[in-house]
Amino acid sequence: MVATEGHPVQVAVWVLGVSESGFYAWRSRAPSARAIRHVLLTDTIGQIHAATGGVYGVRRVHAELTQFGSWAFTRRAKESGLVPSMGSIGDCYDNTVIASFWSRMQVELLDRRRWRTRLELANAIFEYLEIFHDR
Repeated sequence: MVATEGHPVQVAVWVLGVSESGFYAWRSRAPSARAIRHVLLTDTIGQIHAATGGVYGVRRVHAELTQFGSWAFTRRAKESGLVPSMGSIGDCYDNTVIASFWSRMQVELLDRRRWRTRLELANAIFEYLEIFHDR
């Protein structure tokens, strides 16, 4: 990286306050576990953004990553013989979930274009529900 930017190694190590041998040792080391996780996370974020056709921004991509974590938690809970809670009977907050869903569909699908026929709209909603939203 230093050479590709046109800086001599000696100048770079002096500016950074490290030894030249330390720089070469660092350069030849395998990536750390943290660096590998960073690359995997960056790739996952790009895949989520691309899979949504560029619809999801930072907040929604973050929510997708959290949701992935909750799926992993649910799977591990079930493997351990536990039943994770999914809400309760008569809970007034359960309506919040469906209201949030309709709001998301409005923004992510319905407000983005016009449809010529009801059939075209029905197909778009089907695709949103079965392919985009439930992936």
